[in-house]
Amino acid sequence: MGVLFFYKYSINFKLTFLTLSITLINAFMILR
Repeated sequence: MGVLFFYKYSINFKLTFLTLSITLINAFMILR
């Protein structure tokens, strides 16, 4: 159960990081 929770949390963190980087890149492109 603990491993599954960690796995889920890891995927969630990666998705959040991906979304943040995409948003930053989009904002940078718009500002340029």
